[in-house]
Amino acid sequence: MLHRILVPLDGSEIAAKALVQAGRLLKGPETDVILVRVVETGGLDPVHSAAVTPRLRLEASDYLARLKNDLVRSGIKARPVVGEGLAWEQIVDVARREEATLIVMTSHGRTGLARWVLGSVAEKVIRSSRIPVLVLRSFETGATGMESAVPGVELAFHKLLVPVDGGDLSLAALDPAARVAHVFGASVVLVQVESRFDYPPGTFMSRLVDPPKVSPGLLPADPARRLDHAGEWLAARGLTVTTLRVGGDAASRIVDLPRELGADLIVMATHARAGLTRFILGSVAEKVLRHSELPLLIIPPPDPRA
Repeated sequence: MLHRILVPLDGSEIAAKALVQAGRLLKGPETDVILVRVVETGGLDPVHSAAVTPRLRLEASDYLARLKNDLVRSGIKARPVVGEGLAWEQIVDVARREEATLIVMTSHGRTGLARWVLGSVAEKVIRSSRIPVLVLRSFETGATGMESAVPGVELAFHKLLVPVDGGDLSLAALDPAARVAHVFGASVVLVQVESRFDYPPGTFMSRLVDPPKVSPGLLPADPARRLDHAGEWLAARGLTVTTLRVGGDAASRIVDLPRELGADLIVMATHARAGLTRFILGSVAEKVLRHSELPLLIIPPPDPRA
């Protein structure tokens, strides 16, 4: 998942912060970074577009070249790609053509009454991408309730929150979560929310003697044991894993639990597929996306055509 990372850039300082915030992911020894800038000319008439587009493409190329040179000097392998058309469509298309394995982008939305309302480009990329998307937040709410821009510093994730529900699709988040946790040396909290009951937590703190030799998609299908098996699968990969069963509304608990547990990244799978259901994430992922103040790694369902 981390060997070919695509970073969309629109020329703003907010978008460029992704290169700093996700620095540890981009610095992987086998990681290639694809820098994408899209020239949008949809609102121009053909004559005006023909006159303006070459200049805009040149400006985009120069901008990406400067960023690439900065990254290369810091030891990151990067290359630029300039697209033309609708931003979100081009980002998703470039990711497909370049066989990207992860998209990293910042949201342009602020907090407030609606809390995290993502920009339309980020939302559409998230809803239509067939590969994981890491959304980095641009603004944060301080202790006084005032909003401020998130500092442009490299992020270090220490504890990941991974929701697991009664369906098999939620298990798609396990492998990406394990990969990110290994990069940062982070622990993982697996949480299952049940609206009718409140459960005590269970904990896995060491490697299993006989690790299960299955992929997350082949874990036992018994919903009652899914959380435990998911914890064992992650623990077998050398991770410190805590399993937690709680009661309440799923989206609300996933949004609130990181504050209680000290988690700093949410990794969750969506249930809606791209294609005919484009722009539909599923109610729980939708609410978490809009209301959480944490970075969010969103994992789409496996592509049935793959």
